[in-house]
Formats: sequence, C-alpha cells, structure tokens
Amino acid sequence: IRARADGRKHFLIEIADNGAGFSSSGGSGVGLANTRSRLAALYGAEASLLLAMGSPRGVVATVRLPVQLQGQPA
Repeated sequence: IRARADGRKHFLIEIADNGAGFSSSGGSGVGLANTRSRLAALYGAEASLLLAMGSPRGVVATVRLPVQLQGQPA
C-alpha cells in the first residue's frame, strides 16, 4: 500500500498484490463497478479507480482523489 500526492490537485492510493493477476473478467466485476460509481457520485470526474497488471505479477489498484487544500474554496 502506498499513498502520495500527485501535484497539488490529486492524491493517489496504490494497493498492489503479487497474486495471479486478472481473472477472466479483467477487473470489471460488480464490486469494482460499484466502487467507481461511488467515487463518481462523491467526486465527479476528478476521481478514478484504475487497475493494471503488477510487475512481475499481480495487480495494482490505483485510486485517484481530488485534494482540497486548507483555505481553498470547496
């Protein structure tokens, strides 16, 4: 698990595993669809959930969230 700022506008959370990788669904299951829908409802187009193959194996899930700096209008 890794978390970091991506510039001043976004925060990234990366979760990686070393398992077998994607199943036949390719990361398009109901749980992932629900998570993407919730992120869109909360943050709009500024948020995302991306899946990628890990290196050398496994999967990396990256959640991108908008950052609101203190004193910045909502």
